[in-house]
Amino acid sequence: MLESGIAALRPLEDEPLSEPARLDDDQVVPVESLVYRGRSALLRAIEVRDEMRGRGLLDEESLQELYDLLDLARTE
Repeated sequence: MLESGIAALRPLEDEPLSEPARLDDDQVVPVESLVYRGRSALLRAIEVRDEMRGRGLLDEESLQELYDLLDLARTE
């Protein structure tokens, strides 16, 4: 009985509980306006990596910054 009840539920992608919230600053930022690009992004990525190693933690926010910096390093 539980299986048939769970199977009847629809995914949230099909039927969300509420409308997605729009942020006022929800816009694409041109890469040219970013502080780090090319070599400076690579140097900052190394700093972030070293900070993570020093703390002994791999938190999601730092990892995301590291990945973003690596993408920016490829822009020049």
